[in-house]
Amino acid sequence: MCGVGGQIETKCTGCQLPLFLFACQNSTIENMSVLQKGFFISLGTKHFCNRSAYINSARCLATLPPKANNVSKKEQQSISGSTSSPTPTTASAEAAIPPKYGKFRQPPASLGSTEPPVIDQNTWFQRKKQALKDFTDFDKAFAAHAAERRYLVEQATKSYFADVHGSHGGKMYFASTQLIKPDKAGYMPNFEAQNLFRKTVNTTETLVNKISLMSFFYNKFGESHVETFIQPFLDKYRDTKDVQLVEMNVQENYLKQYLLKAFVPMIRRNLPLERRDNYYLLYRDIGRVRKFMDMTNQHIGYVFLIDENCRIRWTAHGKATEEEIANMLAMTDYLKQKKEIK
Repeated sequence: MCGVGGQIETKCTGCQLPLFLFACQNSTIENMSVLQKGFFISLGTKHFCNRSAYINSARCLATLPPKANNVSKKEQQSISGSTSSPTPTTASAEAAIPPKYGKFRQPPASLGSTEPPVIDQNTWFQRKKQALKDFTDFDKAFAAHAAERRYLVEQATKSYFADVHGSHGGKMYFASTQLIKPDKAGYMPNFEAQNLFRKTVNTTETLVNKISLMSFFYNKFGESHVETFIQPFLDKYRDTKDVQLVEMNVQENYLKQYLLKAFVPMIRRNLPLERRDNYYLLYRDIGRVRKFMDMTNQHIGYVFLIDENCRIRWTAHGKATEEEIANMLAMTDYLKQKKEIK
């Protein structure tokens, strides 16, 4: 880690506002990326100009020698706490991220629905009757229409290739190393799907009273992602009671739904016998649900660790890393032990 040299004062070439920098003792300014590496700390006035002007301001000082380190540790800590630029610790963590993944974000703090899942036992006629009743309720109908308009605007303004450009090489963040606390964890919604024998099933009935690893994928690219989590999970819990794997093959496109239905016999034939019972196919658009499940990209596979109360306690996506696999297995052991104590 580079040390901090003297403080240098200059003006931003973009907005001409005062700019204060700390020169690095062990490197020259011109061969460093100021914003990415975090070797310089901007103080004082916030700059509204573009990043190139900020970088050019720093490069103009490349010929100046670094000053003596006359800043105390307390002053450095107070300065670092008041600035919006990345600290050296954050910069080193970002440098460890493979370049193909792009810019990472923090894993979600909570996922799922705030209400426990409910299985709809009503008939088709009862559902239509309830929908007509809700339509005549002005407040409920207005809220539903407003939510529908927001969703349609998001879909209309979204690029067709947005998921491709935003896949970041199949990884948007590294999975958390801790379980989500039960009081903060959301519920896995109920999905009415079909199994490989074309029978309608409700996923809540499968998840309740068991520790489950539930996977979601929307195409072959995402299926290869979830396989990296499924195989280690089955190797350890293949014959374990009350621990199961649940797979969701989701297809939202109407045309591709008919193609997927035609390939169900081939999927059933190629899938191992131990995975056939809990392999479900979902033929519907779940775009509204995917948003609060943080499944915003259809080109990535997702896995969720769910406790016996259908609460989502952990999530991961993309290709599994060794650390994510180890954490997944350890968290499953912990949830299994907690269930046995109860």
